[in-house]
Amino acid sequence: MEAEFYLYGELTNAGGKSNPNIHLDTKEHGTLRIAVDKGYLKQGEKNLLYKKFGVRALGRQNLRTFEMDPNSLHFVELLDHDSAYSQSYLDALVQRAAPAWADVTDADAWLEELRGGTHA
Repeated sequence: MEAEFYLYGELTNAGGKSNPNIHLDTKEHGTLRIAVDKGYLKQGEKNLLYKKFGVRALGRQNLRTFEMDPNSLHFVELLDHDSAYSQSYLDALVQRAAPAWADVTDADAWLEELRGGTHA
């Protein structure tokens, strides 16, 4: 199944002649190679290398184990990343999202149904 991933780390390489990609060095997954459109890299006005970013990417995910297939990743968006933890920011996000969950009486059951069954 195709899924969306938010990955965080240091951008260590960008380019490629026939298969443009970026390399994101992450703590959780090691260095990931993420396919990217050559046009996106051409438009860059500043050097992105060796800076910390979040990357929004699409890729395949195993429905049984929920493991990401690191060879299937395609770039969607580059996100500025501030690693500082902010409880007030998290609280504001929860408060903003709460109305959308007002009709959900059992969040775990709803999530299990959405996923198509019990997590293996």
